[in-house]
Parts: sequence; structure tokens; C-alpha cells
Amino acid sequence: MGGVATAVARRVASRAKATVAARRPVAARAVDFNELRAASRVDGQAFVSAAVRDIGERVARGEKVRVVFDIDDTLADTRNRTLTLARQWDAENGTRYFERLTLEQVGHDGQITARAMGLPWDAELSFCRLWDAEFLDGKSYAHDLPIQPIIDLALQAQAAGAEVVYLTGRHDTYSALIIDQLERFGLDATPDTVVGKPRGFDTPTFKTEWLQQSAADGYYLAYFLTESRKDIAAIQASIEGVPAVLLDHAFNGPERVRVDTPVFPRAVF
Repeated sequence: MGGVATAVARRVASRAKATVAARRPVAARAVDFNELRAASRVDGQAFVSAAVRDIGERVARGEKVRVVFDIDDTLADTRNRTLTLARQWDAENGTRYFERLTLEQVGHDGQITARAMGLPWDAELSFCRLWDAEFLDGKSYAHDLPIQPIIDLALQAQAAGAEVVYLTGRHDTYSALIIDQLERFGLDATPDTVVGKPRGFDTPTFKTEWLQQSAADGYYLAYFLTESRKDIAAIQASIEGVPAVLLDHAFNGPERVRVDTPVFPRAVF
């Protein structure tokens, strides 16, 4: 798996390899999902259930099958990371701006969270500096909470015989901390199944390239699940027929995805 990530990084870094993004199927699909796609909002729960049944059949035939999960706000609820940093900032500054902040009020980043609580301009800038410095640091993963319904999907896919891969925009230098977190959540994670992004690379492009390499290596992709519309939009623009599932989430983003993209029900509120 490490070799796969390295190969992907080389292609992302080389503009000469931009043609890899040509539309190309990830794998041929035997299961007929037409009935699921008939609705204006495709039922992601039914889609995943059908995919899990298909995994067992493919594995029994000797196929190599992968199910791929994003981590942040898909398996790990990062809102508690921001909440912890907010309380830390208050403690360091002798203030109580975030005293009543709840998980439901936490925004996608430090600025949105600060403005939701009505911080003065100078206080907002100060908190954003702390958030920018600490939020993406690997030691902050310890504050994340498990998103159990999605963790259960990973366990189901593994039980069906798929190799479960955790494909993340987190930096690959934090792989050991990522593995620790996933194990804390009850998941099997190893250096071979955790794929972090090299520093300096665009996350959606890196994920797209990795999925293409996975298909080139002979793996059938049962589905890729994330809360990020940005990731799915980039993948759909480059890979024909990729089974990407969008987790309904307050942090989905504004990007447009295909209307037939399966949407999995919201798991955190």
C-alpha cells in the first residue's frame, strides 16, 4: 500500500501525468443499481447494503475488493477537536466566549465557529491563529469522537471480505496517530490500509489518483464514502462510474455532484 501511495504522489506531482485524469471506469459493475438510482435522491443506505451483498459474491469468486472511507467528519467527528481548542483558548486568555459552545454550534473552521459565538474582531483573530496552528496537528486527533454508524459500515465491509482502506487528506507523516485513532474506534488499521496525503498535494486530486491506481492494480471498488462534496466532485469529473457515496453532513460544502450520487443519512447532528 505504501508503494501505491508513493506512485500516486509521483503522478500528482508530475504535470505530464495529467492525462491519467481521463475518464476511465474504476471497475465493471455486475450488480444492477438502476432501481436505487431511479429516485431523485438516491438512497445511500440501500446502495451500501446492496454493495455489501455484492462484496461477498465477488470475494467468493476470488476478486480483490476494496471499500474506501474518508476519515475527517466521515469516521471521526472533528467538531469536538474545535470545541476543545475553543475551551483551551478561553482558558489561556481568561475569557468565557466559548463557555456555552455546543457541538451543534461548531462550524467547519475556527472563523465560522468564532463568528457564531459573536467574538470581537481581535478575539476572533487570536482564536483563528490557535485553530490554524493546532487543528490539523496530529496530536489533536485524540479529541475526535467516533461516528458509530459509519464505523459500523467499515466493519460490515470487512466482514463481507473487502479490504477496507482509509484514504485521507491528513498528512502521511501522522500515519501512526491515525492508526491509533482508528484502533481506538474499534477498527483494524495498519500502515497498509491507512493512506495519508503527502504534504503539498491537493486532497481531491490525490484521492482521485489513488483510486485510479487502485483500479489499475486490479481492485474492484465497492464504494468510496465521504462527507466531502469537493472530493466526490473531483473524482466524478475524472473517473467514469465511480461508486462514490456522499454522507449527509453540515460540512458537505457547496460543490455540485452528480444527481444520481447515493446519499447516506446524516450520522451526526
